[in-house]
Amino acid sequence: MKTLFLRILILCWITNAVVIAAFALAVSQLDLFPKHQGDFGFPGGHALIAGQTAVAFLDDASADAFKQSLENAEQTTRSRIFVLNDDDQDLLGRRLPAEAVNVVKRVREGKRAIPTSPGHEPWFANYARSRSGKGYVVVGTLRPSPDPPPFLIPGPLVMPMLGVVVTAGAIAFVLAYYVTAPVRKLRTATQMFAAGDLEARVGPSVARRTDVIGDLGREFNVMATQVQSLVTAQQRLLRDVSHELRSPLARLHLALGIASRNAGPQATEALNRIEHEANQLNELIGQLLTLTRLEAPQTQTKGSPINLTALVADIAEDADFEAKERSCNVKLKTSSECVVHGDEALLRSAIENVLRNAVAHTEIGTCVDVTIGQKTNGKENLALVSIRDHGPGVPEKHIASIFDPFYRVEDARDRDRGGVGLGLAIAARAARIHDGNIHARNASDGGLIVEFQVPMRPPNLNSE
Repeated sequence: MKTLFLRILILCWITNAVVIAAFALAVSQLDLFPKHQGDFGFPGGHALIAGQTAVAFLDDASADAFKQSLENAEQTTRSRIFVLNDDDQDLLGRRLPAEAVNVVKRVREGKRAIPTSPGHEPWFANYARSRSGKGYVVVGTLRPSPDPPPFLIPGPLVMPMLGVVVTAGAIAFVLAYYVTAPVRKLRTATQMFAAGDLEARVGPSVARRTDVIGDLGREFNVMATQVQSLVTAQQRLLRDVSHELRSPLARLHLALGIASRNAGPQATEALNRIEHEANQLNELIGQLLTLTRLEAPQTQTKGSPINLTALVADIAEDADFEAKERSCNVKLKTSSECVVHGDEALLRSAIENVLRNAVAHTEIGTCVDVTIGQKTNGKENLALVSIRDHGPGVPEKHIASIFDPFYRVEDARDRDRGGVGLGLAIAARAARIHDGNIHARNASDGGLIVEFQVPMRPPNLNSE
């Protein structure tokens, strides 16, 4: 979005700048303003005033002093200056250029003292008198610059043009902000919807527009409504089915108990198998209910301080007892005390699911390593729980999907070893509800590492 905003801003600003530059170039090339303006309201004013000043002190100055005075005036004003007597002879003995003769003649005839000479070097002339009252004609011209710039902005236009450029930049900024504002709102709604907020919609300020952006906003709202209906229906179906299964499952357990008392020894193995499957089904129903509760947009959890270090230690102790059946163990390493805010039951379920998954898939006789500590992400402190098994790991192409509901990697984590694929999905949802995250990666020497991160601050537990 920043890129689009900057592109529009720069494009508008460059367009305005080009127009202004083209106008200035046209003005410069058409010579609408004199390139050298004297302080006295006409071109060449510096040269004539300098010559008249030299003539005023002519009676008191020697020939050398007068010559030096004119040379200094020429250097200062970048001009050529001649002082003529009544015979039109230069006092310094220089030859008057032919194009200046007509100017002197016009002055002698009492005509316009500052005539123009189109197509020629401009010459200017005027009378001047010494202190004794003797009259002279001062003739001057501006010498061209040795290397004139190809483009010269007239002095009177500099400040107005600068003001126009700044104004153009401000207008371009407002225009770019106005154009990108509805796109930013649409992007915000899209991000919220992608993050799980199924109630996210584009506001009326965008949806009521009659342009293509308004069409896009309305289509997004329609799409979001349909997706929300589908997801809500799916969650309701899972919840209703899970509840409906609980009743026949309870009756199945009751009938199983009666059958166990009345059956002979030959039926014990079959009944034990039925009981095992019934327990698995009961666990599945419980996980489905938990997942549907967590997936609901209005999910709310209780927020309270939790000693995460003590909680993980308690979970690790129970997991270590269960791991002994496979000749494995769980080893806990604590680097610091971590206190977080959230729902203790939900965090326990999330970490317990990850740890049991690791125990189920680590190789027989190996150790599951559990580490809890802190890390800094920018200005935020995070509690980090890392669980590593020494099993076959997960193919890289499947790692991003193992936190999806009912997803299993058949070749590495099949039903016999791993359950139905809801434990990691519950853990991922619990992490997001606590403003944290969970991710997995394969260890370089084998096994899977799952890291669970939770901010060490009160999270936004109202909804995601």
